[in-house]
Amino acid sequence: MVIRSILTLVLIAGISFSAAIGDNHEQNEMAAMEMGAPAQMKELAYMEGQWDCDMEWADMENPEKWNKTRGSAMYKYTLDGCAIESRFKGEMLGMPFDGFMMISYDRDTNEWQNLWIDSMGGKMSFYTGKYQEGKMVTSGKEVWAGQKLHSRVTIFNQTENKFDWLFEHSFDGGKTWQVMGKAVYTKR
Repeated sequence: MVIRSILTLVLIAGISFSAAIGDNHEQNEMAAMEMGAPAQMKELAYMEGQWDCDMEWADMENPEKWNKTRGSAMYKYTLDGCAIESRFKGEMLGMPFDGFMMISYDRDTNEWQNLWIDSMGGKMSFYTGKYQEGKMVTSGKEVWAGQKLHSRVTIFNQTENKFDWLFEHSFDGGKTWQVMGKAVYTKR
């Protein structure tokens, strides 16, 4: 009986010690995790502000024709610099067009993330990708008019007062891409 009691105490002490070590390990992992805005977010500082946007959209019925439109966008840091938020206002197919975007950097995957929703589609599109050779290229899978496709957004030729934007679709899993929209953003 005494031996059983001693073994029980040893077992309880061992479990308590293991739990304490586990809790301490989790605390050390949390302390080692980088918190706050990723340093990569500073690469987008040029985006902050008001922008005018000259856009062209591919005509679905005539691929040689481009429909021109103008819009405006506001970009600003949000969530203590962890993301850039953008609000877009313009016109699409002769109708008012509003869009909302969030751009962030995921430290775990080392990828940029881009979330987009607009007043025309009424659904969220999520893209991930890299910033390489002066271009941020993010892509994702979508369903558009009942068809599964890949979409890709490229931001390039960035300066303090201008950047270019390209929107492409792929219907063959990313083997070939078709330009659907292109734009030049100019800071006010």
